[in-house]
Amino acid sequence: MKFTVSDPVHLSAQETFTLLRDEMTALVPFMPDTDSIEVLERHEGDGEVRLVNRWRANNKAVPGPLQKIITPEVLSWLDHATWRADTLEGAWRLEAAGGALYSCTGVTAVSPRGAQATLSITVDLEVYPERLPGVPSFVAKALRSQIEKFLGDLLGQNMRQLAQSINQYAANKA
Repeated sequence: MKFTVSDPVHLSAQETFTLLRDEMTALVPFMPDTDSIEVLERHEGDGEVRLVNRWRANNKAVPGPLQKIITPEVLSWLDHATWRADTLEGAWRLEAAGGALYSCTGVTAVSPRGAQATLSITVDLEVYPERLPGVPSFVAKALRSQIEKFLGDLLGQNMRQLAQSINQYAANKA
């Protein structure tokens, strides 16, 4: 499943980029589906910043039939990102904390829009429900489209919330 989310933000492109790269944790109070973001590693050099962040989503949005399958571990992931100031982009891949349950990569790009900016996030997601522990493969295969839709919707909402949280952060800061 591939998709792109693109939304305006009420900060300049440079302010938006710096916030995403250096101060992402400040956005958590404005992200209702996110419980926490923890910076685990940060390396700077060669015109880029490499980060590893641990994200924890909450399970409020998990549909009833999937609650036994979508555990807190599934809703936690490592975000491996490389941010480049010269292009105002971050290329990333998500690593499931509960195992190799999905493959998710993408690019977060910030582009100027007058005095403000546009945040565009491109996502490539593939789920592997047959790797869920304790779930028979025939059940997992039958649930593949539901799980992919749920995780895709969750990621899409999370990406849209990112732009909204930046706008709320900017309004709160002003």
